[in-house]
Amino acid sequence: MKTLLYLVVFALTLNCSADKAYEQVQSSNSVTNSSSRLGSKAFVGAIPIGFVDGISKKISFKQNQEIVLANFNSLLKKRSNIDAQLKHLSLDETNGTYYLRGYGDTYKSTMLLERSADGNLYTMSVTCTTSACSQTHGCEVTRNGTCSPCSGDCSKSTTSD
Repeated sequence: MKTLLYLVVFALTLNCSADKAYEQVQSSNSVTNSSSRLGSKAFVGAIPIGFVDGISKKISFKQNQEIVLANFNSLLKKRSNIDAQLKHLSLDETNGTYYLRGYGDTYKSTMLLERSADGNLYTMSVTCTTSACSQTHGCEVTRNGTCSPCSGDCSKSTTSD
């Protein structure tokens, strides 16, 4: 009888441990999936991609740069039919205006960022992309949502969703 009681307690303990492990895996998968889907609607304006430290003024990414890069490339392909193949990103500030810049072998693309009161940086809806001016400051989104002059191709795209 004592052996049977030990077996029942052992079985219940094993079952509860397995359920807890399954819940932890499910929770971990949920976090991973949501962070890898910044995409279309969420990529523009819903999730802070960067942060400006109020004291040091240092700008840093809040999201995984690979995920932001994949979403940036996807947005350009979807909105402008440009396969920019951007390879690296930067967060920059010029005269109090913040930008997300993406660079590839051929293309450069800039997106205006909005800084919230708590220092978070959110993507805005206007993007300017170029191959002709990829090595200059041409075709960059301006504070008022236009693209700066470029002596070549310059594609402006906006998102409304």
